[in-house]
Amino acid sequence: MIVAPIPENEAERLNELKNLQILDSPEEQDYDDVVKLASAICNTPMSLVSLIDSQRQWFKARIGIDDPETNRDVAFCAHAILNDELMVVPNAIEDERFFDNPYVINNPNVRFYAGMPLVTRSGFKIGTLCVLDSQPRELTEDQKFALKTLGKQVINMLELRLKNQRLSKLNSLQNKFLAIISHDVRNPLVSVKSMIDMMDSEMITADDFKELSGKLGEHVSHTVDLLNNLIDWGISQTKGDKLDLGMVKVSEIIDSEYTRINPVATEKKLELINKVGKEDAVVVLADANMLKFIIRNLITNAVKFTAQGSVSISLDDTAHGWVLSVKDTGVGMSEERQKKLFNWENRFTTNGTNNEAGSGLGLLMCKEFAEKHLGGIDIHSTEGVGTTFKVAVNTRFMLV
Repeated sequence: MIVAPIPENEAERLNELKNLQILDSPEEQDYDDVVKLASAICNTPMSLVSLIDSQRQWFKARIGIDDPETNRDVAFCAHAILNDELMVVPNAIEDERFFDNPYVINNPNVRFYAGMPLVTRSGFKIGTLCVLDSQPRELTEDQKFALKTLGKQVINMLELRLKNQRLSKLNSLQNKFLAIISHDVRNPLVSVKSMIDMMDSEMITADDFKELSGKLGEHVSHTVDLLNNLIDWGISQTKGDKLDLGMVKVSEIIDSEYTRINPVATEKKLELINKVGKEDAVVVLADANMLKFIIRNLITNAVKFTAQGSVSISLDDTAHGWVLSVKDTGVGMSEERQKKLFNWENRFTTNGTNNEAGSGLGLLMCKEFAEKHLGGIDIHSTEGVGTTFKVAVNTRFMLV
């Protein structure tokens, strides 16, 4: 047996396969129909839509084969993707590449193989549409034409599938955006307009004017914060799952955010505790802007919902990455509220201990940004005791 050599463009080819978001996806009838049709046209008991991953060949659809995947080293299709045209093996026993292949000498005793490379519009061969038989044989010209045509159809289906996924995501994004604009942006602006109208009234007193001015400033500040969050979120959506990874000094971000929030914390007489510490020189691999956003929002929320006591932040190394914890001694929340906290459809708003406004958007974005780092966010909260948010990020962690 001869193991197929690795294509020269293997890294780019694998990236193309990954971008199609097809590997390990559930069975789909359209692909099952293609292998059934290929098998019927070529009069073979076995047919596959086979995708060649780095260490395996994975079957998007199969007929006559029980295994959902095999090792790449024994894959006929790993040889087929090295060709530009249909690869035909009339009798595997007589081919030095396959005569002692485990799938030849053992069940299903493959003798005949014909594989049409699946070539994307970018020119990458990601796998094959193939037919197999336990008897030596040839294909007619019509059967070869049909197999080539069906192979092109599989590529069209893969690309259409990806476009539909992206359209679905854009539709969901649009619905989220409209919900935020209609509720979280419009409502504060309506309140601002009402206050301005009241301030223009000849009946208003100097004390009332001063009070309204303060409230007006709070509403405008809240709306600006919300719009900043919305812009950050919009930018993250344009990037998709891509991250601008770099080495980030966590203590510098925390110091900066503590400096920013300190006037509010001082007014509330809260203690801000940084357990990361400059002396640890903690550096993590992360998207700096997303990490800043997460830390800023968690600290802001902790201060907002804490009337007395402290807010602390720590960073711990684990076997799966690092975990950032923000703990407060604030109002806490019920289990019911915790369940709704990261739900776009049932998003709710709660004012802080000094009646600070909130939208709920920041925490949803924190969760989304953590998940982009292959991590997540957990909450542990008790009413009247406090809340701890833990953000897990599955990237390298080190001390320098």
